[in-house]
Amino acid sequence: MSIKSILTGLMWISLLSSAAAAPVAQYKIVTASKTGTYIEIGRDLAKWVAEPVGIELEVLESKGSAENVQRMRFEPGVKLALVQSDVYQAFLDEAKAGNAEAGNIIRPLRLIMPLYDEEIYFVVRADSPLCHVPCRAWLFGCCT
Repeated sequence: MSIKSILTGLMWISLLSSAAAAPVAQYKIVTASKTGTYIEIGRDLAKWVAEPVGIELEVLESKGSAENVQRMRFEPGVKLALVQSDVYQAFLDEAKAGNAEAGNIIRPLRLIMPLYDEEIYFVVRADSPLCHVPCRAWLFGCCT
């Protein structure tokens, strides 16, 4: 057998084996502003969840949850979006109330799971009478 035949065979084996290898899945996730918490969550998901299982997850910044819903629905390659639950619910409520545009946007999308319980902060002016509302939460520095 000639060296040319051996090299040709090795080349074909190499090409066929690389063609048969599973391609890397490439997805995008929309998060929030580059200085926010959601983009950090997206980066952590990309590094600690997607990367170990061979998924290339591109983390994209956005203007927030409402934009994320829009981009999830219409932007090619966006497969995941971080969205606050009240924004997702608002789209559902609008669709149920007859808003065709909201229905068109939200209908093909599905909520997967909450990442954490959302906290709500009440913010008032320092001179507000609400600073004196008796509540355990106020004990931790209201109006400071």
